[in-house]
Amino acid sequence: MRKNAYSSEKNFLREKSFFISNAYILVGHKCEFEKKGDYKTINFFEKSIAIYKFKEKISAFTNRCVHRGCKIFSNAKGNSSFVCPYHAWSYDHLGRVKNIPFEKKAFKLDKTRIKLEEWTLDFCGDFIFLKSKKNKINLKKFLGEEFNQLLKISKNIYKSIDYQIYKWEANWQICVENSIDEYHATFLHKTTFKNVLKLEPKYEIQNNVMKMKMPVSKNYIEKFKKIKNYFNNLDNTYMHTLFFPYSSISTTMGNSYYIQNYLPKDIHNTNVTSTIYLPKSKLKKNPVIEKFFSNTCIKFNNEIFYEDKDICESIYSNVRNNNSEKDIIGNLEFRIKSFRQKLNKI
Repeated sequence: MRKNAYSSEKNFLREKSFFISNAYILVGHKCEFEKKGDYKTINFFEKSIAIYKFKEKISAFTNRCVHRGCKIFSNAKGNSSFVCPYHAWSYDHLGRVKNIPFEKKAFKLDKTRIKLEEWTLDFCGDFIFLKSKKNKINLKKFLGEEFNQLLKISKNIYKSIDYQIYKWEANWQICVENSIDEYHATFLHKTTFKNVLKLEPKYEIQNNVMKMKMPVSKNYIEKFKKIKNYFNNLDNTYMHTLFFPYSSISTTMGNSYYIQNYLPKDIHNTNVTSTIYLPKSKLKKNPVIEKFFSNTCIKFNNEIFYEDKDICESIYSNVRNNNSEKDIIGNLEFRIKSFRQKLNKI
């Protein structure tokens, strides 16, 4: 553990400056933005960001009306016109002011000089990555050899079934480290991962991509046989990949996919997002089975996230003002070592 890693304001501000210019956030998949007006919001440091489907394209802007600063979208996701609810100012796909009610009566403005703060969207297949305008790093270079594998996964996804935003009272690093800690999975998550995983992880670390795979338990494989025929190309592994520093994707056997982000709000709080997706399969031909399986995935995910929330907040309450003592990291927490090594280079 770095000295004062979790409680140093100086460290936190340095991380913020570095990641705004060098990091990508995996914010979603094109299946979430099929209709004009579809949107999704995330919270990153002090800013709310809206990803929105215009007629022309999917764009991303800071979720703040330039008029008086009101949030344009207050929900986590939905379908709506890109219009501020306060005074009905509207915007186009470039973030330019499109319409101002009673414009001539109320203002003397040059609308061409007024624009929302824009964020850049890059794509790996149908996956959507977000970065700031300051970030000049190419996504393919950022992902390296993982780019093609991720592209293939993106083409196998057909719909999102859940999107949640959790607020954890813990430093973002603790939250990320918990997500890449294989060691705790079968002990903390007694009703979920304990019944799924065989604790034999194998690691692949390549620059910004930290991947882990481990076998699925025989018991889970046996139980899953009841609906296995609805799916295509399943394997008997659990996979979890961290895209340094904030984003991850995971899957069990390829029967569902989970994208998570651990985004700092401030030094003491983290906004955790989780989106669940289903792959292309025969499930959609049987809505009853699909609904049952979807509800199972959502319940499974919620249980894990509330258990992890309690643990991360417990850790942070202990170490936030006294984290200079070294902790003990073992072989089943290998990615934590890699994560900390990269942070130390910032």
